[in-house]
Amino acid sequence: MRRWCRAHFLSYPRMREWRDIHSQLHELLRDRRELGEGSVWHGTAAAANPARATAELAADQPAYRAIHRAVLAGLLGNIAVRDDDTGGYRGAHDRRPAIFPGSGLFVREAKKPKRGKGGAPPPPQPARSPRWLMCAELMETSRLYARTCAQMDPQWALDLGEHLLKRTYRDPFWDEGKGRVMVRQRTLLYGLELEVRPVSYGKINSRAATDIFIREGLVNDTITWPFDFLRHNREVRTRLENDLTRTRDRSVLHLEEAIWRFYGERLIDAGHPVSAVGDLIALVKERRPQEPRFLEFEVEDLALGPTMATDAAAFPETVPIQNVVLPLDYRYKPGENDDGVSLTVSPQQLAELSQADLDWAVPGYLADKVEHYLRSLPKDLRRVVMPLAATARALLPELRAEEQRSGQRAPLVEALALRLSARLKLRISPEIWADRPLPSHLLVRLVVSDSRGRELAAGRDLAEIRAQMNSQQVAVSAAADRQAPRVWQGSASAVGDPSSRIGRRVEPAGGG
Repeated sequence: MRRWCRAHFLSYPRMREWRDIHSQLHELLRDRRELGEGSVWHGTAAAANPARATAELAADQPAYRAIHRAVLAGLLGNIAVRDDDTGGYRGAHDRRPAIFPGSGLFVREAKKPKRGKGGAPPPPQPARSPRWLMCAELMETSRLYARTCAQMDPQWALDLGEHLLKRTYRDPFWDEGKGRVMVRQRTLLYGLELEVRPVSYGKINSRAATDIFIREGLVNDTITWPFDFLRHNREVRTRLENDLTRTRDRSVLHLEEAIWRFYGERLIDAGHPVSAVGDLIALVKERRPQEPRFLEFEVEDLALGPTMATDAAAFPETVPIQNVVLPLDYRYKPGENDDGVSLTVSPQQLAELSQADLDWAVPGYLADKVEHYLRSLPKDLRRVVMPLAATARALLPELRAEEQRSGQRAPLVEALALRLSARLKLRISPEIWADRPLPSHLLVRLVVSDSRGRELAAGRDLAEIRAQMNSQQVAVSAAADRQAPRVWQGSASAVGDPSSRIGRRVEPAGGG
């Protein structure tokens, strides 16, 4: 054997060690009757010539997997993953091994290729070293080298090193498609990251998962399963949001938190962890026989505190304009363009609108409008009408009575100026409020749209919107005038030149 090893450039002591280990294992397993002698090729066509099959062994073959999993079981610390950012490999125990240059897996890193002349694509690059690597030996000289290397699947390390794995969790999130609260699980072996994947958060932290499920699934209403209690709660919530928005009740800002408290008391505090739609289905089926209205809420259950009762006459859903009844859209979005009430009209209906129609469209806002105008009076006049809120409420019946007596509706500033002049025995002009406009949420936002629903203009100043629509109409007319000569020329060419027809003799029907 010594001469054979010298002829094949092999280490004789290593060969003796391997022969001794093989014989020892053979003696240990010889008495195990349930085990028989064989190899990774046993039962396959390659068993007839195992030497050739071993020489042609490829990473995608079951035999390769069996051999290298057996080796990896004792070398779990000798694995590494290619680091595409910095180059080289990142290994377990925070080591930075490199493939030994004599290894068959060694690939010399080439410089980044440049494009040829004329923008020709660069030549194809050689194959890269495997992403995941295992080695039988780590040798440290001028640097740390991995010797006797082989390609591996990280799943092998996950299976074999289960008792050594450390898992951390971060970034829990609601997966609307799966209907489940998930969290990103990071699996480490000796400090080396093997896997990052989403897993169910309910098994990790059931209380926090239930909290996320309530906020994202129930409060934000992203669950698609047809629960009866969700359908009921949507109707109650829509009605309540509409009422609070129309009266501009600040409780609408706390509505989502109130709904979360309702669900939290019945799920988290009651000890019912729910992190997925399937968990909720099972819980509802279990609780429904004892509590038919389980998880259904009413307005009183949300504990929003004293809220302003919605008067349908003060905050109407529609407004009559001439012979048409148009819907009003209420929104509570302070600071945004569509905050307040919006009215959508067509260009024809815009021409029939008056400033008085907009001023009196929402009677519930009149008290705030009048109080704003009283606060904008000069100081000497403002002292006379103190307290402002009480004076505003007292003026409203007088303004309505004046409207009924005159039989016509005037703009609010004109009606208020006339009423204050009579009360204070002074002449007050509506121009006194020209530089003190109302807050935007008290002004009706006009949206002009065409028959297809496309928005043509929007704003809160009737005169500006009309001017904008007129400018658009002028632009359309000018474009039509520019196209008219081409249309006429096309028509003339289709008809022909009339002068060519003059003097043409008409032959009788008989020809002779």
